[in-house]
Amino acid sequence: MVPNDPLTQIRIASPFDEAAASHLLGLVFPDDPHPYAQNIRESNCLNAVATNNEGRLIGFATLLIDPTTQHGTQEWRKYSLYIGAIATEPIHRRKGVGTDLMEFLAQEARKSAPHYQLMHLHVTQDSPSIHFHENCGFVKISTYKNSWLMRRPV
Repeated sequence: MVPNDPLTQIRIASPFDEAAASHLLGLVFPDDPHPYAQNIRESNCLNAVATNNEGRLIGFATLLIDPTTQHGTQEWRKYSLYIGAIATEPIHRRKGVGTDLMEFLAQEARKSAPHYQLMHLHVTQDSPSIHFHENCGFVKISTYKNSWLMRRPV
């Protein structure tokens, strides 16, 4: 996959990326206590990072492959190919980094879990990211508490 910005690299996350991903997630989601960056250590997750031309992490996304009773909140345990978090450093937003991360996860999911046809996520109903997710092909399919369940083909 060729990123929108030729100076950005999108790749599978490694354990080396966990601290930087955790820092980024804390900046983007300061009130969310879930340690999404720890998913880098989980075999049932696909994790992607975006780095700038200096190798600094500017984006992170995590995708739970199979439904499980061992990860996440009760609601999102139900879905295969579930995006737990996607975050882009604020100064790199609206430059294609999030879109590149989403497409990279879809591409990797097609390879590693071809038996699943849809990716899922929840987003709060008042989130400005709804438009982003819709531009990435997600559609609203139901509500849960104050969030939309959205999905798109892989």
